[in-house]
Amino acid sequence: MGTVSADHARVAEEGAFVWTDDIIARARKLWEEGLPGMRIALLIGAPSRSAVLGKAWREKWPRTPDIRRYNQMQGQQNATAAKRVLAESRPKSKLRKPKMAKPEPKILNPITLMQLGAHTCRWPVTDGDPWLFCGARCEGVYCGQHTARATVPAKPRVKVPRFAA
Repeated sequence: MGTVSADHARVAEEGAFVWTDDIIARARKLWEEGLPGMRIALLIGAPSRSAVLGKAWREKWPRTPDIRRYNQMQGQQNATAAKRVLAESRPKSKLRKPKMAKPEPKILNPITLMQLGAHTCRWPVTDGDPWLFCGARCEGVYCGQHTARATVPAKPRVKVPRFAA
C-alpha cells in the first residue's frame, strides 16, 4: 500500500473532500496506470472508492481495469494479491443463470374455441385467427404437460419459532 496523503488528514479535519486540480490530475494518472478505485482513494485521500469511480465516470476517464498492467506494476510475486484486489473491485452478480425453457409439447389434435369441452385442455397454441387450443383429455383446466408449464412449484416454508412474550 502507498502512503496516505496529507489530503486525507484534511478530510478528517474539515469533514469534506475537495477535488482540487492537483488531486484530479494525480487520480487520473493513477487511473490510467490501471490502479483500482480503492487503491487510488487511499493514495489521494479520497473518502471512498465510490468517490473515485464517480469522478472517473463524470470526467469520462477512458479505461477498464486491466489486470496485466496492474500485475506488471506490482511484480510477479504480488500477482495473486493484485488479482484479488481487482476481483474485489468488480461488482458480483447475484443473478442466477436462466434455466433452459422446456420444449413445447407436441399438440396432436388442436381444437377451436367452439370445440372446447369440460374435460379438454384449454392451453392456447396459436395467437389468433383462428384460436386453437391443445384439446387433450384432462381432469382440470390444463393437461399434465401444460399444468407443469403454467405453475411454479411452491418453495418449502420454513417454520420460524415464536418466542413467548
